[in-house]
Amino acid sequence: MCLNTNEQIDVQTPWLEEVLKDNPNKWTVVTHHHPIYPSSCAQNPEIRDVWQPLYDKYGVDIVLQGHDHSYGRTGLMGHEHNLPTGVTVQSEKAGTLYVVSVSGPKQYGRNEFPFVRRAEDTQLYQIITVDGDELRYDARTATGALYDAFTLRKRDGEVNELIERVPDTPEYRRPEIKKKP
Repeated sequence: MCLNTNEQIDVQTPWLEEVLKDNPNKWTVVTHHHPIYPSSCAQNPEIRDVWQPLYDKYGVDIVLQGHDHSYGRTGLMGHEHNLPTGVTVQSEKAGTLYVVSVSGPKQYGRNEFPFVRRAEDTQLYQIITVDGDELRYDARTATGALYDAFTLRKRDGEVNELIERVPDTPEYRRPEIKKKP
């Protein structure tokens, strides 16, 4: 399903819950423009606070996002707040995976957020294949080289199993972007 993060979040939220509550599909993929977990600079707590609990509650498998003009992928995330710091942490109770990607030539530098498993600031495209209990995800560069990959495997009564298939391709870092120590 596709949601509009530019307006009427409050109108879409009850609709989203009804659709997810009565969802007969084995796999649930959501797309929206602004990211729940950013890859560069965009922080969107108003979206994260209302939609991520629904993604967790109803078992959304993967959320595909844009806006940041860089690539970032999380592991399996849940919506639990660490109140002293305000940081959302990974939870074993939920298993939604979040991806931000960009296909155009405009690139932003990316940040080293603690929830990002793989990050890049170059053009990428994704190939997603679903076969029964497996969802395979490949992110490729504009020249077709594999940059990031994983498989989600359905498990009865449990969160998905995340099988990392990250190739040896190093993360590209623009010279002006330094990794935090």
